[in-house]
Formats: sequence, structure tokens, C-alpha cells
Amino acid sequence: MPNSSYEDQERPGAVRAEALPGGPAGRACGSPAGPDPRDVAVAALDGIEAGAHEVLADDTTRWVKSQLSADLEALYPQLNK
Repeated sequence: MPNSSYEDQERPGAVRAEALPGGPAGRACGSPAGPDPRDVAVAALDGIEAGAHEVLADDTTRWVKSQLSADLEALYPQLNK
């Protein structure tokens, strides 16, 4: 996913910027439900090595991205009240 530095990355010698959207980072946020921060770091480094413009490092982030084109109520069921 192109981010605000995408155009600058196309120049030779430019610094790459990676988009790493994420939810709660497990133990880092005190939530046992989130991904292990070490797994997120590994996914980020793998994405950089692969030349990815975006890394979706956990199931929650992948699910949220998959729902972005859905109606708002599908993403936030509590709005259906």
C-alpha cells in the first residue's frame, strides 16, 4: 500500500518506508489477546526484505483490512443498535 513517502522511494538511494498497520501489540499493550511483538517484528523484517510496501502482521489487522470496503456496520456491529 503506497504511503506518503512512496514517491520518494522511487528515487535511487532513497530510504524505504514500510507501512505496518497494527492492532494491539500483545504484551506490549498489556493485552494477552494481541500478537506477540516479536512476531510482529519478524513479519516487518520479512516484509522489508521482500520489498513489500505494506505488512499485515497479525490476523486482526488482516481482518480489518479485508473489511474496509464493507459497510461501517459490518466493521463495527455495535452501530446496529
